[in-house]
Amino acid sequence: MATERKRKRGQELTSHEQKRRHVSPETEEDDEQYISDDGVTFGAGDAGSEEDGSDVDGESQGEEESESEEGEGEWSGLQDSREAEDADDDETRPGTKPKKPPTGEELRNIKDATELYRSSSFKLQIDALLPNVRPKYERSGPLDRFLLALHAFLKSLPSIEAQHPLAASRQLLKKGVAVPYSSPLPTEDTNWKVSFEPPTELTVVGSWPTKLSVKAKDKRPYTVDLAVEMPASLFQEKDYMNGRFFHKRAYYLAVIAAAIINKKTGLGVDAVFDATSGDPRLTTLLLRPRQDGSANDFSKVHAQVRIIPTLPADSPIPLQRLAPQRSNIRTSSSSEESSEALATPLYNTALLLATTPRAHLLRVYRLKQDVPAFDDALTLLKVWANQRGYGEGAKLSIRGFEGKGMFWASVLDLLVNGEEASGLSYGKSSSKRKPLGKGLSSYQLFRAALDFFARHDFSEGQVFLKSENGHRFPPQEYNNHEAVLVDSTSSVNLLTDVPLSSLELLKCDAKLTLEVLNSTSPLAAGSFHDPFQDVFMKDMRDLQTRFDIVMRVDLSAAKPSKLSALRVLDHGSPYNALLSTLVSTLRKGLGNRTKAIGVLHATSAARPLSQAHPSNPPVIYVGLVFDTEHAFRLVDHGPAADNPDPGVAKAFREFWGEKAELRRFKDGSIVESVVWDVKTADERAHVPFYISRYLLARHCGIQPDAVQSWQASYDSLLRLPESITAYYQAAGATTGFKAAMSAFDGLVKTIKGLDEELPLAILNPSGTPVFSVVGLALIRTVLPRDGYHH
Repeated sequence: MATERKRKRGQELTSHEQKRRHVSPETEEDDEQYISDDGVTFGAGDAGSEEDGSDVDGESQGEEESESEEGEGEWSGLQDSREAEDADDDETRPGTKPKKPPTGEELRNIKDATELYRSSSFKLQIDALLPNVRPKYERSGPLDRFLLALHAFLKSLPSIEAQHPLAASRQLLKKGVAVPYSSPLPTEDTNWKVSFEPPTELTVVGSWPTKLSVKAKDKRPYTVDLAVEMPASLFQEKDYMNGRFFHKRAYYLAVIAAAIINKKTGLGVDAVFDATSGDPRLTTLLLRPRQDGSANDFSKVHAQVRIIPTLPADSPIPLQRLAPQRSNIRTSSSSEESSEALATPLYNTALLLATTPRAHLLRVYRLKQDVPAFDDALTLLKVWANQRGYGEGAKLSIRGFEGKGMFWASVLDLLVNGEEASGLSYGKSSSKRKPLGKGLSSYQLFRAALDFFARHDFSEGQVFLKSENGHRFPPQEYNNHEAVLVDSTSSVNLLTDVPLSSLELLKCDAKLTLEVLNSTSPLAAGSFHDPFQDVFMKDMRDLQTRFDIVMRVDLSAAKPSKLSALRVLDHGSPYNALLSTLVSTLRKGLGNRTKAIGVLHATSAARPLSQAHPSNPPVIYVGLVFDTEHAFRLVDHGPAADNPDPGVAKAFREFWGEKAELRRFKDGSIVESVVWDVKTADERAHVPFYISRYLLARHCGIQPDAVQSWQASYDSLLRLPESITAYYQAAGATTGFKAAMSAFDGLVKTIKGLDEELPLAILNPSGTPVFSVVGLALIRTVLPRDGYHH
C-alpha cells in the first residue's frame, strides 16, 4: 500500500510539473499580472522570470518528493497534510509578498464597521450612497462659463435714475416684468424713490461652491445661488421701516430680470420669479437653460441659477433696529403706541437674511476645512431629511423647512463646536451644550444630529451657536419666538418661521430612526432586514403610513376674523398668517392628545415674470401623530372656578367658545371643562378629528365641510353588517372590542380549566398584539391606500 501511494504521488507531481511548464511561456508572452494575497498587482517582471519560477517549482517538487519518501510510513492525518501543503504553497507561490499587519487607520475602519455601523455592509452602502447623491462637479464647465458671462453682463448694466416706485413699475410692466412689491404696497403719496446701479459684488454662495449640494427629491435640479450685492448708495437710514427695503430690493431684481430676458443678451436662459415659502419679500430670480446647444448651455449639469439680492456691509440701514422685539411696521388702522407694542420678528428676520449669504458661505467653508467628516455628515443628514419631506419636492413637504439648508449645517456646527457661553442661555434649559470635537466620523456626526433632534425640546430652551464677536441681541429679545436657534453670525434665528409642531414631528422621526439603527441589524439571528433602506433609501413621505389621522383642509373659502393687519404684514401675506394661526390653534387645542402635528403642502412654485405675487396652494393636509394614552379622552379640564386670576378662565372660554362650561366632578372640584359627547366606540376614536374641525371653524373661518377625513369611511369597512348586528341587538349582546375581549377572557378561563385533563398545564394564554387597546386605536386610524388622491 505504501509503495502504491508513492507511485501515485509521483504521477501527480509529474502531471503538475507538465502543466506548470505548459502555462509558463504563455504567461511570459502575454505579460500577465500576478495578484498577491494583499491585493497588490504586479507585472510579470515583478513576480520573477519564467526561469526563476521554474527553479522554485523544481525545488519545491524535489522537497515534496523527498518528504514523501522519508515520511512514507508516518501519516499524521488528512488535516495536517492539507495544512502542510497549504503552507508550502503560500511560501512558494510566485509573486507573493509577506503579509503586512493592518495599519491604525485600517484597524479603526474594521472596528467602526463591527461596532459603530453594526455591519460592514451598512458602511459599504453609505460609502456607495455619497457619490451618487452629489452633482458631477467635473462636468460643470458650461455652468462656469455661463456664470462668467452673467457676471460680465450684470456688471455692464446701465444705471437708472431715481423715480417714484409706481412710475418705475409701470415702465417695467411694458417690458413684461411686474415688480414684486410686497405689502404694505407703495402708494401715490409715497415720498421715497427707487433707482438702479450695477452690483458692487457678485458671489456664488450656498452649497455649490463648497461642493455640498445634494440631489433633491423628484428629479428637481440643483440650485446654484448667486448673491448680487446692491450698492449702498441705493438705500437710506429709514429703509427698514414699512417694507421700503423690500420694495427697493424688488425693483432691483425686476430690472435685472427685464435685462436678462432681452433677446439681445445672448445668455440663452429663461427667467422666472420664485419666493421661498410663498413670502413675497423673499422673491428671487431663477435662470434656467434653454437647451440650445450653445457654449453657455448648462442643461446637462441639471442645475438652475438663483439670483439673490443682498445688502452690503456698509449699508446705512442700522441693524440694531432689527432686533426681534422691535416693531418696524406702522399701520393706518392702529395708533403709534399700539404698533410700538407689537413686535415684528418675521419681518425683521426677513430683512436680516439679506446680510447673511456671504457670511454663511464662509462659516460652512471653515467647518469643512476644520472637520474632515463634515461634508459627508451633512450629506447624510440632508438625504435623511429629504426622504421625510423636510425640504423641497414634487410631493407634499413639511411646513417651515423650505430653503432651510443652513439649518442642517448649523446643527452640525453646534455639535462640533458647542453652544455659546452659558451666560447667554435663557429659559428653562440653561445648561451649556459641550462640543463633541472635530474628530468624529460622518456616521457619528449624523447619529449625534438625530440624537439632538430626539432629545432637545425647542419649546423650552433657546440655542445660540458660538460666535466670534458675541451675539448681537440678548436672549430675552427672542421671547416671542416659538423656537430659537441663532446662527453663528448672530444675525438671524434660523427657526423664526418654523412652526413648533413641525419641530415636534422632526423629533418623532429622529426617534424612530434611532430605534431602527439601535435595534435592527442585518446580521441579527433570523433577521435580514436592512436598516440602510429605512434610513436613507425609503421614501417616508407617504401620508397613509406616517400619520394616525390625515385631514384635507380647503383654505379657498376661509374667512379668518381675528387676523390683524399687523400680523398679516409681519408674515408677509394673508396666506402665511392664516397657516400660522391654524397650526398654533390645533397645537393648543389638541394638547397632549398628539405627539406631533404636521402641516403639509406643495413646495412654492415658480411664477412668470408678469406675475408680481406668488400663488399659494388652496388645499393643505394636516397629519396627527397620536399619543394613544390621551388621544381619545372625552373631557378637557381648564382652570378652577376659584382661580384668583379671572383672565385665565376668560381666555379658556374665549378659545373654546360655546363648548366651555363649568362642571362639578366627583371629587367636589368645579372647573372649566369641555366635554365631547359620543355614542359609540367608533365616535370616540374620532374625538381628535371633531376637536380639529371645531377649532378650525371657530378661529380660522374654515367651514366644517371643508375639513375632510377618511376615518369614518374606513371604520365602515371594519363594522359588522347590519344583518349581523341585528341578531346581537335582539339578544341584548354587546359588540365591538369589549365584546371580543370578554369572549377572549372566557376562552382563557375555559382552557385553564382543562389542566386536569391535559398532560401539561397551560400557564399564560395570550392574544396577538392586535388584541390591545393601542392596537385597536391604530387599526381605527390607518387610512386606506386608495382613500384619496393628491
